[in-house]
Amino acid sequence: MRILKFLLILTFFVQAQTSNFDEKKFFETIQSSYYNLKNTELKNFLVLVQNQSTQNIARQYWQNPDVFPLQLIWLNPDHVFLSEQGVPALPDTVSSQYGALVSDLKRQVSGLLFDLKRFYLTGIFETISNNYRIDVLDKLVRVAYNEVNGPDTTLNVYYFGFNGLLLKSDSFSPDGRRKVTTRPKFKIVKTKWLCVGWEAQMWLDDKVESGFIIGLDMQEYQNIWIPYNIDIVVQQARFKGATFTDRLFFRNYIYNQSLQMIKGQ
Repeated sequence: MRILKFLLILTFFVQAQTSNFDEKKFFETIQSSYYNLKNTELKNFLVLVQNQSTQNIARQYWQNPDVFPLQLIWLNPDHVFLSEQGVPALPDTVSSQYGALVSDLKRQVSGLLFDLKRFYLTGIFETISNNYRIDVLDKLVRVAYNEVNGPDTTLNVYYFGFNGLLLKSDSFSPDGRRKVTTRPKFKIVKTKWLCVGWEAQMWLDDKVESGFIIGLDMQEYQNIWIPYNIDIVVQQARFKGATFTDRLFFRNYIYNQSLQMIKGQ
């Protein structure tokens, strides 16, 4: 009898929560509850970037680990550019190796940008297009929308708690066979949720092909939270038990420079 009473109360609570759901307030919560650079006074920043591999070359051949081959430029709200920096001379054989490492570093940074933009730079709210569909479930709120890139359409699905906290997202390829499941991690800074990393799995049909874990070492610099180090752990199903790890270093942030984006870029 007590169990039946409990189930009836729980059912009533869930139904009441669902029927009283305020969609406008829910989206306002998403818009205001996350820390992102778009909603700060920051107009732009420049930062130097290296990883462990390029740092090792710098330490060995230049006796200076603080030689950064890349510069990242962010313009509010969502423009990001990567440019190579000049470095001291290297022996020919080492120079080609270093060039390959810098190309790998570019790919690493570019691969992070999709999630870095939505979880930190511009914010989750900005990614949800006007063609969204919202479903209120027992314990979750599901928001689905289509993203059109040229001839392809990607289905994106967000799963939120009723408090607006993003629990996970799924992105489906146009043919529906591939899926990326991402679970972000946040910590509270004052009244905002600040992203401190995410875990992702890449699926083909019903099998996991690969996965990775991203850890953001966020530090406050001149009243702005910025990534200082980014740790990467990658594992692929075809290499059982083997993991690839790396750390990206972001140093010498400069804010609010006189920068202008040339039209067409």
